[in-house]
Amino acid sequence: TSWGFTADAEVRPAKGLRLRALGFANWVEDLIDLRLAPDQSGAGGVDDYTYVNVGKAITSGVQADVSARAAEHLRVEAGYSYLFTREEESQRPLPGRPPHTFSTALVGELPFDMTIVARWRFVTSAYLTDELRAPPFSTLDLRYAKGLWSGAEAYVGVQNLLGYQKDPLRIGDQRPIEGRTFYLGVRASYPVAGEAE
Repeated sequence: TSWGFTADAEVRPAKGLRLRALGFANWVEDLIDLRLAPDQSGAGGVDDYTYVNVGKAITSGVQADVSARAAEHLRVEAGYSYLFTREEESQRPLPGRPPHTFSTALVGELPFDMTIVARWRFVTSAYLTDELRAPPFSTLDLRYAKGLWSGAEAYVGVQNLLGYQKDPLRIGDQRPIEGRTFYLGVRASYPVAGEAE
């Protein structure tokens, strides 16, 4: 069983500026959590997990986001989230929950129906056991898109440009499984927007 609350507020104090804040808290009883198994087989670099009856626990956090029109064709976004977790009996954090996450983005909406997006995210280390922590990591994603006609675009991009990647020999590593990944494609919707029915 559990109970909790969430509060969310958004304001637009000026043209092109949006501020948003969110907070939550949850109290849980009879929590069943997924934990790293005490004995790891190490087969294929895959971690072994087991279910644990945690009992009572609390999770709470806050999130803040800002989006601003920095110039005619440029939008800037930034965000921060904090997560607090605690087991009542052991007074330790719930494993695998990073407490801090930071993010920023630049969105360029250019002439000739072109869009360039850069998104960066940083995740701090996370408690796993008294002797083990998941490493921190950051990701950088880039995407360029060009409109072809109404409802269609061609795009190219890269995910995880910085190349931070899970180490299969490191227990509890929560970094991305996939490394640097390039992609391209075409997206279209039908019927074409504005087309007569």
